Amino acid sequence: MDATSPAGARAALTRRLAGSAYLGWQLWGQARYPFRSPAAVRRDQSRRIQATVAHAFRHVPYYRDLQRRLGLAPEEFRTEASLARLPVLERADLHRDPERFISDAARRSDLLRLHSSGSTGMPVSVFYDAAALFQNAAHAERDRAARAGIVGRRRGYRQTLIGSRGGGVEASQQYLEARALLPSRVAIRSQVLSMHDPLEDTVRQLDAFRPDVIRTQGSYLGLLFTWLSVRRLRCHRPAAAVFGGDGLPDGVRRLIEQDFGVAVFSAYQAIEALRIGFECEARAGFHLNVDLYPVRIARPDGHPSPPGEPGEVLVSNLVSRGTILLNYRLGDRAFVLEGCCPCGRTLPRLGGLLGRQDDFITLPTGRLVHPMTLGLPYLNHPDLWQYQIVQHDLTHLELRIVGSPALAREALRAHILRDWPRRLGTELVSVDVRFVDRVETGPHGKVRRVVSHVPPPP
Repeated sequence: MDATSPAGARAALTRRLAGSAYLGWQLWGQARYPFRSPAAVRRDQSRRIQATVAHAFRHVPYYRDLQRRLGLAPEEFRTEASLARLPVLERADLHRDPERFISDAARRSDLLRLHSSGSTGMPVSVFYDAAALFQNAAHAERDRAARAGIVGRRRGYRQTLIGSRGGGVEASQQYLEARALLPSRVAIRSQVLSMHDPLEDTVRQLDAFRPDVIRTQGSYLGLLFTWLSVRRLRCHRPAAAVFGGDGLPDGVRRLIEQDFGVAVFSAYQAIEALRIGFECEARAGFHLNVDLYPVRIARPDGHPSPPGEPGEVLVSNLVSRGTILLNYRLGDRAFVLEGCCPCGRTLPRLGGLLGRQDDFITLPTGRLVHPMTLGLPYLNHPDLWQYQIVQHDLTHLELRIVGSPALAREALRAHILRDWPRRLGTELVSVDVRFVDRVETGPHGKVRRVVSHVPPPP
């Protein structure tokens, strides 16, 4: 049906009204949900586990094969502990064959494909259905409520999202806007900016929009405010800033909060599980949305780590009916916090989570380039397994790539050598593309996308 025809326009309007009604239904009670009793949360978690496992065994190729091979029955899975009976799903499994984890009950044209930033050096693609994305938008009420006292309200405020051009933040925003209508007094007014734009342009746009909240990656948030501090520039100051995706050094967090008066919150999120946890106003660990994304902290032998002992983070996504991931190793390390949070929320808490902290690329003029600027175009390549950018000096970059035997190496090399000078502007930087067998990981098992041996400008 032609969307520009009267019938097509009516169908689109009907779809957006239905989306708005569904979102309104999902929003009900979310702000107070983290205060529910642990027993009530466990009941909701159990209901979701049963429904997700039953759906996976029926509609997802990987889990259908697993059920036949291991003789599993859906009714055996009712608790968070029961998910440990499934084999640990590795990122490499998803990267190698993402189609095996997609539900055949969903029409592919209705799904939104999101790409990871390759924080472990191995990018992946994950598909989400419309219902899951509407639920994700509603679940944001949980952490929005934690900031309401600082922002002044949970809805109707201004929010600036700063991400990669064409990245998941922008794609999700556009997907939902095409499927829902919200009254202006309820909707959050959003401004979407690119972290690849010059900082001067970003500051001008922030001054014009005057957001109450900024959401971005930790590394970019640190870059923006340290840049303002060093240059002693004035800029509109939001009430709060929320970061995720990668880390923010404690010293920079103190700078933003003490010198700029902006309250900083962190969110625990991933492409594979969109809202794992959030910081409340007490900033005493991450409250885990275990009814949506059960989290296990496991020792190397697979047994659970006791509270306070660091272990591997294994998560199950009970929301999506596009790509379904259960007992999935995220590649993070953390530990369970004991005791109650001062805020009164009853959701369990996670501590000791160390986000990735990439270096920036420093160009001869002193301009800093975020790693996503150069990495994003290559994340979707099906035969590119890992990559790392190494800056040896101001004019020399090395790109290390681990690829499958099917990777067209020389064609990719030629494309990169043509593309990178355009992305770096007119500044002269030589690029050496090397295909290697492996990329070394850091102490927490993650690959740093950028390793720079150049001191940043003062």
